[in-house]
Amino acid sequence: PAGRPTAENFITVMNWIFVFKSALEPWQPSDMVDVQSFIWVCCPGTHEDVVVEEDPNRSANEETRIDQRRTWLVSPGEGDTFWSEWQNQNIISVGCAEIGDLNQYKNLLQFKQAFQQKLNIENPRNESLACYQFSQAMLKDDIVLIKSGKSQIVGIGVIQSDYMYDENRTVFQSYRSVRWLATGEWLIPSNKPIPSKTLTDLSANKD
Repeated sequence: PAGRPTAENFITVMNWIFVFKSALEPWQPSDMVDVQSFIWVCCPGTHEDVVVEEDPNRSANEETRIDQRRTWLVSPGEGDTFWSEWQNQNIISVGCAEIGDLNQYKNLLQFKQAFQQKLNIENPRNESLACYQFSQAMLKDDIVLIKSGKSQIVGIGVIQSDYMYDENRTVFQSYRSVRWLATGEWLIPSNKPIPSKTLTDLSANKD
């Protein structure tokens, strides 16, 4: 689709990409970069006529940030427990209530020590990493994909805020605002199961 991205265009492109990637399985593409390379090599010139309208209100720093944004895969709890509330409140959250405001921790080691001391978890690797990434690595304009189980995406959104903490909330004390682009059900190929972790940086995941 031509023009600047919209929710509808994004979903159309994503659906087409997954179908196209499946068609390339005999050549064993490892990621979407391989799909892009295939298109550029085998279909030269198809991308040259695409014109993206410039946004006069967007600064150069914002444009650079958009180009560098990450994509995160997020779990809405076991059995998609929190998904409905996330949609209603336009947020995503991470379950770190036991260790309080995540802003008080400066690095991954401090998160690990907090879990060990307050929850007596011997090796809280995944818990520590999820809280560290959610509060410090995730940034505004990053893309979030909401997963359901190991084979389905149910939501796509864009982060709209920095990390926030509200001790007066009974749930979702650690959260970020999200603008939902689309919700639905998108199946992932069975040979590419979704990671089981609560939070995964797909931009760094080359598996």
